[in-house]
Amino acid sequence: MKKVQACIIIPVYKDFNELSIYEIISLEQSFKILNAHDICFIGPERLNFTSYNKKAVEFNIRAQCHVFSNFYFSDIDGYNQLLKSYFFYSKFTLYSHILIYQLDAYVFKDDLFKWCMTDFDFIGAPWFEDWSESTSLKIAGVGNGGFSLHTIRSALGVLQKVERLHKVLNIVVVLLGLLSLKSSTNKWCNIIIRLLFKTDIKEANLILKYKDININEDFFWGVLASKISKEFKVADVEHASKFSFEVNPQYLFLLNGEELPFGCHAWTKYHYDFWKQFIPSQI
Repeated sequence: MKKVQACIIIPVYKDFNELSIYEIISLEQSFKILNAHDICFIGPERLNFTSYNKKAVEFNIRAQCHVFSNFYFSDIDGYNQLLKSYFFYSKFTLYSHILIYQLDAYVFKDDLFKWCMTDFDFIGAPWFEDWSESTSLKIAGVGNGGFSLHTIRSALGVLQKVERLHKVLNIVVVLLGLLSLKSSTNKWCNIIIRLLFKTDIKEANLILKYKDININEDFFWGVLASKISKEFKVADVEHASKFSFEVNPQYLFLLNGEELPFGCHAWTKYHYDFWKQFIPSQI
């Protein structure tokens, strides 16, 4: 049996007194249900974590805090860069897994150990086509990051491979320039990529986009990571549906045999009428 130790990562970026009632409900639920595990707030340098820690102490929890540059919490692009970075995951090498629990998530039961014992390297709620409008019941993939499980060792392996590819391609381009072979750059890059990384230039271009600010971190982990490393395993739709719901929760509930998942994401944004029958609220 593999050794499993998970940490709950709660990203915060605003003062505690600015949290909505829904965010407070989400936070308190994480403390009630996941208190058997280590809990860690991550946030910007500018943020005072005192009130967050006091709230944790109310539930007999001594939460950790990891502080990052303000840049990573100034907007969604910065956050995406953080969650695609090697140095972020390297902060948690004492753990086998981390569970990202944004404050629009909600957990129903402590199934964390069970999910850590699977062979999946990344698990998030299923995506649907036209997800932003929630008009389609066609599942397009897996990977919502707001409530998601990451295997630390596998994440670091993927990011190491990406960095190696970047370095190799930069060297190749420089050498070809010195040899006045710029017109053959794509040809030689393709050959080298095939030899060293067992992939083609099309996939390499996708891999190189991981630093693109327009590539969301959950798309990177849900789609690109398994192209970078064939060993990286993203959960299938059946398991993802048991792990979490986001868009179209009514449909996933039926698909799941009318059983709630481990947790959910964006419960006040998508189909709140469905969620309010399961999530107590003073609203």
